[in-house]
Amino acid sequence: MASGIKIIEDGIIELLKDGLRDVIPVKPFSDDIKKNDFLYARNEVLVQYTGTQYNTPANFAQVGCIQKEHKKFDITVINRDLRSSEGAYDILDSIKKILFGAKLKSGENIILIADFFSDYQEEAWIYTLQIEVLTNYIKE
Repeated sequence: MASGIKIIEDGIIELLKDGLRDVIPVKPFSDDIKKNDFLYARNEVLVQYTGTQYNTPANFAQVGCIQKEHKKFDITVINRDLRSSEGAYDILDSIKKILFGAKLKSGENIILIADFFSDYQEEAWIYTLQIEVLTNYIKE
């Protein structure tokens, strides 16, 4: 059975908290939608599960059949500064260094997909790094 979404999300957050210690807070997107308002965010990194793509297995009726899961996560960087040390660019580069080739405690590898400018709201620069974690779902 593949690792659950929360286990993977917690693992990503743990890697980022360790790597960005004393630089910027790292947390999951809040369950309370109102707390995800970028208007009030100063500097933070948010982790969010965004969905899974599935490969079609060759023989899905067979017990022990494996289906590949491509779990997608967005790492959102919110920063009031863009180019200084500890600005949005620096944080984004640091996150890529932390996650590139990293392995979660649950055993899965992290794959970098893309990064891009997302928005500019209330003097906050918002960038997103998309990553993928490849897991296997096994029919029992």
